[in-house]
Amino acid sequence: MSDAAKDSAEVMTFMTLFAQVKKVCCDQPEALEGLAKSDRDVQDLCMSLRSAMDTLDAAEDSQSRTFAAPVGRDFKSAWRDCQDRYLEPLFLIMLAVHAESREGKVHVPFELWNQMSPDAAFVAANAIASQAFIDLSKSMLALRAFKDQIHNGWEHWQADKPEPLELDIDMALRSWDLLADTVGLDIQTAIRRKRMLPFTLVPQEVQLLESGNARLSLLRLLEDAQRAFVFGSTLSAVGLMRSTLESVLRDHYNPWDSKLVDLIDNATGLPAHIHPARLHTLRRMANAILHPSPSTGAGLVDLREEKLEKEMISLFRILRDLIEGIPEASK
Repeated sequence: MSDAAKDSAEVMTFMTLFAQVKKVCCDQPEALEGLAKSDRDVQDLCMSLRSAMDTLDAAEDSQSRTFAAPVGRDFKSAWRDCQDRYLEPLFLIMLAVHAESREGKVHVPFELWNQMSPDAAFVAANAIASQAFIDLSKSMLALRAFKDQIHNGWEHWQADKPEPLELDIDMALRSWDLLADTVGLDIQTAIRRKRMLPFTLVPQEVQLLESGNARLSLLRLLEDAQRAFVFGSTLSAVGLMRSTLESVLRDHYNPWDSKLVDLIDNATGLPAHIHPARLHTLRRMANAILHPSPSTGAGLVDLREEKLEKEMISLFRILRDLIEGIPEASK
């Protein structure tokens, strides 16, 4: 979702529909499924809201950055509230509508579709990345075969002077080989990790503070940490995540201390669901990488790729929640 899109017609549509849904159920999402079953207008309203959410989700997925700034507090609060409390009933209503058109033969566990847990996010993102890689590989194979056919002198292509087309195909294949072989980019892993990263809605006040700050900015640290993770520099990403954590705590939760261990222990106003122990997990992981020794090795999680990715996604979500939940007084 681009920065400008936060004030777009799509955002306004979501805000309007969400307000209507909350009014219909008196802000009791657990009642929504029953209301939709008994009232077609409520069902249609819920489906419209789900569609509006899909539009905004697609906008988030389509951009290279996994954060947007600045974002108004009203939209941020409404979007997270809808995700946290209304997503499951909306999903069940959507499932019922689709089942009705398919003779009831639809069953998808909400826990998998929701992708809120790192385990579910990994499974879903890995499936998407695997298919995307297969499609890309098939495209490259088709281009190679097409190039061979042109080179071998198809009469049709000979008549149309294929040399420029053949050169374009050759350039595309060379670019693919450069990325996949020479550079060593693991394309499937990059797609999977990009899909797993949580999207961060940066408050407007944080953006204003960042714009007047001569230090390396919080948003630059966050973006570099995300890019390092996506492109396979996992250990570098952990170090940058540590710097991001230190920056957000120092500027918004604890202006009194300088050492990260003290910034964590003495932080005030943390979001209720964020426990300091999880922040120390990131600190210890980074210390084990930045200052390797037998005594710090215990700070590393199991370095098998899948487990490490899930742990890092969990920690990226904590950074997101810290940034989105910055106390009003610090902004």
